[in-house]
Amino acid sequence: MHDLLRFLDRLRRESGIVLLTGPSGAGKTLVARTLHVHGPFEDIPLTGLAASIVESELFGHETGSFTGAARRHRGAFERAAGGTCFLDEIGDAPLSLQAKLLGVLDGREYVRVGGEERLPVRCRFVFATHRLLNLAVEARTFREDLYWRIQPTCVAVPSLRERSSDIPALVRHLLSSRGLDPNCMGEEALRALASLPWAGEMRHLAAVVAALASSERPDSASTVFAIHASIPVPAATGLAEASLQTGRTRVPREALDEAAYRRKWAKGDTKKQILQELVARHGPDIRIIAASLHQTPHSVRRQLNRLLGRQGTPTPPEGNTSAGAVPPARQ
Repeated sequence: MHDLLRFLDRLRRESGIVLLTGPSGAGKTLVARTLHVHGPFEDIPLTGLAASIVESELFGHETGSFTGAARRHRGAFERAAGGTCFLDEIGDAPLSLQAKLLGVLDGREYVRVGGEERLPVRCRFVFATHRLLNLAVEARTFREDLYWRIQPTCVAVPSLRERSSDIPALVRHLLSSRGLDPNCMGEEALRALASLPWAGEMRHLAAVVAALASSERPDSASTVFAIHASIPVPAATGLAEASLQTGRTRVPREALDEAAYRRKWAKGDTKKQILQELVARHGPDIRIIAASLHQTPHSVRRQLNRLLGRQGTPTPPEGNTSAGAVPPARQ
């Protein structure tokens, strides 16, 4: 992560186009703001909106250019003058918009919707995507010429599981952004947060930190584990793989299995078998098993003792690497 920070520090002093890649929720917007030095910062999502709406939001429009255009609208390119225009999820932009963006990047000028005057571009562009754009080019859902235009300075933002050592600093940042004391959580809570899986990446972490900050004991590891386990995670969150060749989303078997485990667990069915399979899949770590089932580590330990015949077997307390270890079954 230190190499990435040094690279970002160098990019801050430059003005060229930057492409950020990484899973949804990994913190690409936070990285984009890190690259921003001065002036306005325009954050424009390109997914889920009609091409005409996105075009008007980026380029602006003239009075009367379409029904409802009662007055001139300054677009993001104009509003971001002297600063940064961050276009999120460029991989989801319609092909028609991609062609116009390429013209803006090459010519450094644009025309408002319904206008004729050519206006200069005076902002830096930062793009982001969770998609593999090279595969999108092969699938003809992304223009190859635009790919080569934005690809040269590409920054891969790793998922939280690849940078768990950064979680304490990210937690302090999240607390500060909410106007809270960044040091209100002790080392015990921060170590606990760093040890957990984050299927929803930064959004998942932010949700847990928000709930933790309003709890009675935000510095307790047991509170961290309880809150983490209490927040439901959609089965496909952080695990869905974009199949760009077909345009569909493929959910890995592991996500479907764990969703089925949670449904069966909630109904009280075959808990012994569920625990045996999760121990075989995840190893002897109660915290990961608990997170998979959306249960607290204490509850899972109690079920293990009751259902798998571990009564009387000492279980180490929660806290360090061995804290969540499942004790061996009595022979």
